[in-house]
Amino acid sequence: MSRPGSRSGEPGVLRSWYDSQIFFSLHALSLVGFGRAPMWYLRVERIPLSLIPAGMSDQTLATLSTDSSNIRELTLEGCYRLSDNGIEAMLKNLNKLETLDLSSCTRITSKTVRNIVRYAGNTMLVLRLRTAAQLSGEDFLPIAELKHLERYARPEIGSLVNFLVEQKRLTAGASRPCSLCISENRRVDDGSLIRIISEAGSKLQSLNMAGCTELTDKLVSAVAECCPHLEEICLDETQVTDVGLRKLTSKCSSLASISLRSCSNITDEGCIHAIKNCKIQRLSLNGLYCVTDATLLALKRYSEGLEELDLSWCRAITDEALGQFVDTVPSLRLLKLRGCSQVTAKFVGGHSNPDLEVSGHRLVEGINS
Repeated sequence: MSRPGSRSGEPGVLRSWYDSQIFFSLHALSLVGFGRAPMWYLRVERIPLSLIPAGMSDQTLATLSTDSSNIRELTLEGCYRLSDNGIEAMLKNLNKLETLDLSSCTRITSKTVRNIVRYAGNTMLVLRLRTAAQLSGEDFLPIAELKHLERYARPEIGSLVNFLVEQKRLTAGASRPCSLCISENRRVDDGSLIRIISEAGSKLQSLNMAGCTELTDKLVSAVAECCPHLEEICLDETQVTDVGLRKLTSKCSSLASISLRSCSNITDEGCIHAIKNCKIQRLSLNGLYCVTDATLLALKRYSEGLEELDLSWCRAITDEALGQFVDTVPSLRLLKLRGCSQVTAKFVGGHSNPDLEVSGHRLVEGINS
């Protein structure tokens, strides 16, 4: 009998609903004394989300992980019944586990985080713990002890973009650049996050703190001091002000991507300083009502490499300033203008950049801004 979902030379992977029924049925048979699962199952290395029932219990997980030591990738996202005990039993059995997704497992506590380090500290490469609102910033501090971690995603808004923001080699001795995503965690404060970021030091290249509403300039100042080679940062919905943004962009001049969506304390002053000090390629000012034509003028002068700009809900900008900016920055490929009802056909149909995609405006998408 061949292994399901596999081709010659390819690691074992369960891919279909049918295969999953075989998987669970064979284990059921083994439980009642009809023998062990055949060798093709024991060689399975990856079990994707589509094959894992959301109602899986601790006992079922512990049973299924018995004699399954070859499994390297396991996705348990949304398994709402699993607790620390079931995860611990699984971790003890799967001693080759490299990828683990426990996103939206609402019953796990800090004990699971500690057990991941305890049992999988030498093998874990990818760890996903998105939408774990029950955990505080302190609960995640042991993550820094994982020796070979390449990807790490904390609670995130559920888009693919945030899913792909990863932590690579968080430990201080790592040789490769790393990224850290801790978005959508409203319980994380400056103190706990500063301790985590300090572990990455100068190797941190990407940082996503979107939706961490308790974070302030104190954290941003620490990032500026610890992470001089930072290239991407997302500060959406944080409490950062012009003061913090100025310090960040003074120290981190390599920043090429900055997102400030709904940062209500940011004004033209902070934006202009960032634009002058960094060679920005992607910039989001979505929801910054205080941003005016002055920021567009700075972009016109200093952002010749800008490729993407989000000005959604920036209602203080004008057709004239937009037109001058777009006509002067030919590198611009995407301009988002959702909610900018003050922008008229004069700009939308009158700019001179044939390669520019204007997105979100009612004149190009037929929506109500």
